[in-house]
Amino acid sequence: MIQAVLFDLDDTLHDRQRTLQHFLQWQYDKHASSWGTFSKETFMQQFAAYDKGGMVWKDQVYRQLKEELHVSEHPDVLLEEYVEHVADHAVWMEGAEEALAACRRKGLKTGLITNGKRTLQRRVIGALQLEARMDVILISEEEDIRKPQADIFLRAADQLELEPEACLFIGDSLEADARGAASAGMRSLWLHGEMNCGARVLPAYEQLISYLEEEM
Repeated sequence: MIQAVLFDLDDTLHDRQRTLQHFLQWQYDKHASSWGTFSKETFMQQFAAYDKGGMVWKDQVYRQLKEELHVSEHPDVLLEEYVEHVADHAVWMEGAEEALAACRRKGLKTGLITNGKRTLQRRVIGALQLEARMDVILISEEEDIRKPQADIFLRAADQLELEPEACLFIGDSLEADARGAASAGMRSLWLHGEMNCGARVLPAYEQLISYLEEEM
């Protein structure tokens, strides 16, 4: 029986893509007077191309942007703006806040396991007010271990004082989330995933409650 639901952060609870778009619009507008040689759309498109869905750290992204677009500011200045302000624009994934609240109303424990840098992830967690809604929060940089390694999932279950089999993990990555959690003995759902990939798929958060009712 499921007694806890754990979530990934970026592109699972936190809509990283929309957050990034809002931040990049703000950053371009902040520097528009000196960035007049290229458009906001060009800046955002180039950033996304170098960012590779968040897989490339932003110091490299801004260095490449300086070379490509000849921005006047030093990359370290732009990186500091990113670290300081991107979480100011944080938004939820569609349906995520409601799904999390429904889990809490059902008396389920809830948790968060995320790969990433401590400072950035903590700021996003704070912006979405997740601390009070989670029974456990694990960030890879703080734990010195990353998904999909089973140990980080087992650590979360241990802190919840539950067996892994009593935990359901939801995330947007097939390898890091769905298969990582399964390797630790947890049930897992691949959010917005593809069918026939060896993992159970959650097409949308609206279907989570019916899934839990079947499994509880």
